[in-house]
Amino acid sequence: MGQTKAEINTVSKACAYGDFDKLREYVEADPSCVTQPDESGYTPLQWAALNNRVAEATFLLSHGALVNAQDHTGQSALHWAAVRGSLPVIEALLRHGADVELRDHRGYTLAHVAAQVRTGPSEDNECVTSNCCSCLLRHVSYPLKGSTFLMCRPLHPASCLWWLWL
Repeated sequence: MGQTKAEINTVSKACAYGDFDKLREYVEADPSCVTQPDESGYTPLQWAALNNRVAEATFLLSHGALVNAQDHTGQSALHWAAVRGSLPVIEALLRHGADVELRDHRGYTLAHVAAQVRTGPSEDNECVTSNCCSCLLRHVSYPLKGSTFLMCRPLHPASCLWWLWL
């Protein structure tokens, strides 16, 4: 963890830094904290999603966190997980009913965000974009609108052309 126990003084920081014990303490003291945004307007679930904290995200969801809650930009925890390529959290959010068609204020869905993630190969030499898109294709059935490449949803070209970003 990057911060000491004394510095983890909010539920959002406990989620961001992966301090599960501190998170549990906060939730036991005030169960409503799982839905309360921090001073910047972001929920604990968004911080867990951004930092690929699967245990914390699952705990929050099992204690009443709203899987589709949106911040002031319209983004949900699913958007945040996709930005970072946090595949295990994406899987957990989808299992808890996250809405893949939820749009942020720019009109971006999860598919748009996932298609834009260009982090290149991971440590095991797999492309995060390809993995993120493949994960979504396993959970979501996107109908193709037309038969041409340009008429596909954003996830389809990203899943096929990930190698261009290597």
